[in-house]
Amino acid sequence: MNNKIDIINNDKMNFLYNKVTSIINKTFINLISNHKKLLIVYLYKLIIIFSIYIDNENFISQIVENNYQDIFSLLVLLLPYYDLNESNKISNLFELFKNKSKNVFSSYYIDHQQFFINDNSIKEYFENNLININNTLLYTNNKFFQTG
Repeated sequence: MNNKIDIINNDKMNFLYNKVTSIINKTFINLISNHKKLLIVYLYKLIIIFSIYIDNENFISQIVENNYQDIFSLLVLLLPYYDLNESNKISNLFELFKNKSKNVFSSYYIDHQQFFINDNSIKEYFENNLININNTLLYTNNKFFQTG
């Protein structure tokens, strides 16, 4: 296995960060800037986590193919369920977590109404989500290809 430093060098890391920034800015046109920054940082971290488990020198090239659908798929893992086509209508992430938007329905508030009263709660959600996704990848990585 190649060293990940060789696979994702600084130029590729910068390219990826800039792509993620562009995608979030274009997708969440009306989102307040500090919530855009949160999405950028945590989506970027999630992509890096996936790169650890996918040993492929072309990982960065592959993840940006097909109009960035793989990146959008990772965004879906990161956020509560809602219609991604409605992303341009969201002005802040509390709308997803508290279902306070008249334009966007999120399923998250049903079980978690007491959470997300500030930005720190959203950061905690993202941190926990990254840990859970990483643990899932850690325990399932290469398990599907083992026999016996």
